Amino acid sequence: MFNTNTQMNAEGKLIPKEPRKFVVIEGDMKLPQLSNVTGDFDQGEALKALLQAGKNLFQNNFPQVIMAHAVSSIVANYDLVVQEFDGCSVPVLQGQPVSGKRTAMRAVLRVFGQTKFNCESTAKVLEAKQASTTIPFGWDDADHIKTICSIVVDSYNAGGSANTRKAYILHTVPIITTNNDCDDIK
Repeated sequence: MFNTNTQMNAEGKLIPKEPRKFVVIEGDMKLPQLSNVTGDFDQGEALKALLQAGKNLFQNNFPQVIMAHAVSSIVANYDLVVQEFDGCSVPVLQGQPVSGKRTAMRAVLRVFGQTKFNCESTAKVLEAKQASTTIPFGWDDADHIKTICSIVVDSYNAGGSANTRKAYILHTVPIITTNNDCDDIK
């Protein structure tokens, strides 16, 4: 189960809405976690269909969507990437307004059943979300470079933080869109 909108069976097939069974999750419990699935259920046919549909739909923006799909695989496997490489980069889709960043992010996150994005947020709000699920999420139109830097550094280092009430252990990173020039960030 990705979320209440997207559920798959053991064979990797989408379950229609009618026969679905739901689990009620208490407000203070963690969100559902992605399980790492090994094996190839359909010899890549679903991926081929997804890529062809993306090529037809996004046309000139297709390369950006492909790159966004590639990084979504990394962030969905954050714990494994950190274990293997001692860190995990945060994907930042940077560009001018109306350049297709949000569209690419929306297409990618829809695969995970995500339809809503965070907008202006504090580092603590984003970190709490990173600690509550392994499902990638979007942070759209991030403006504050200091907050972006904080999230990127903590996420790469698998840092998280703690206070007297709670310790945050990160399990994913946001896919960020911004109009800011990120080349000058130190």
